[in-house]
Amino acid sequence: MPRVASTAWLGFLLGACVIASLAGQSTACTVFKFDISGFAANVRHLLLAYGVLSENGTIFLDNRNFPYKCTELGGWHDFFDSEPIIKEWTPKAEAAALDAPCRHVDKAGIAKIVDRIRIPWTQYEELAISKAWVLRPWVAVEVSQHLAVLEAAAKPTIALHIRGGDKVAEDQQEEIKRATTFPEDYVETFVSRFPDVQGGTCIILGDDHAWVAEASRLAQERINCTLQPLSPFYRQEGHKQAQFNSLPYEERCEQSMRLLTDMEIMAHADYFVGTFNSGMPWMIDTMRHVLYGKHRSTMADASIHHWDWYERIREYYREYAEEQVACG
Repeated sequence: MPRVASTAWLGFLLGACVIASLAGQSTACTVFKFDISGFAANVRHLLLAYGVLSENGTIFLDNRNFPYKCTELGGWHDFFDSEPIIKEWTPKAEAAALDAPCRHVDKAGIAKIVDRIRIPWTQYEELAISKAWVLRPWVAVEVSQHLAVLEAAAKPTIALHIRGGDKVAEDQQEEIKRATTFPEDYVETFVSRFPDVQGGTCIILGDDHAWVAEASRLAQERINCTLQPLSPFYRQEGHKQAQFNSLPYEERCEQSMRLLTDMEIMAHADYFVGTFNSGMPWMIDTMRHVLYGKHRSTMADASIHHWDWYERIREYYREYAEEQVACG
């Protein structure tokens, strides 16, 4: 063994230490800590934590750094009625837990555990979302009003999630360097995946005003759909996490409700197109399939990779057809 271990080897050892520390306690409560990053990034890791650790003790959620809240002491439990599955953490609650002392795990910690176990993330999300995604009554009432409008719209309903803002800058980061998904990519993906679908109602949800306008124009032109009017995103240039995190709590509460409503609209629409460059469409895909019984073939990933589940099946049949033609 060389004197200086490689970065990969150090990463493996750190991951092994995390898992060993968890395994050392046969039953123990867990405190999962949200951070200041985006909604989907935090919640997807919460679902992972529930999937891995819920059978081994109480799950507490530390909301202190979670940006999506209505008050300083609020957070996830402002909007979701997840007790007793996911309990709101306080030092007093942790001290009183019958399975204390609790282990504390953040996003990086739970990701290492899941990567070591080698079960796909989506399987944990499917297990956990039906238990965690329980809207509080006041949230459900507001969401239901928007869903009633969706239900009354001309069918089919087609939701496109146009992600601009800081996601575009993220695409260009040296450690990421991925192809940006542009407005035309969403519309062309829909047309190519669902060539027989025309008309109906298009719901164009997004943050960057110019991109939403461009996607709306293209959707009308290529899909011949009627646009469902929506109030624009609060910031013309699109979402920027650091800016959102600095908003007063009242505004963060309002925008969090807008986000949850948009998510429910995307999950209930007959068709959905997003980009898997963003964590949000991964969540929407799971919500559609698990919570609302949508067939996975009704969702498409507009990124350059086209990672949606059913596209792999379409690709198989395309290749099979080409082979049959080649064989005469």
